[in-house]
Amino acid sequence: MFQVVNAIDTAYRLQASSADERPSAHALQGHLFEAARILMREDPGVLTKVCAWFQEKGFANVKC
Repeated sequence: MFQVVNAIDTAYRLQASSADERPSAHALQGHLFEAARILMREDPGVLTKVCAWFQEKGFANVKC
């Protein structure tokens, strides 16, 4: 999964850079969400920053 996430072009569209296997934009989006979920779950520093960002934006009901 990490190889797929790291290979995603960041030009405002979801498209894999490998011509051999082209997952759909929906599949790539799923990989991005999963990578974000893992980072938030396993890195307390990231979780703290994300929670602070949500609170700054007025989302007081986010469970942190």
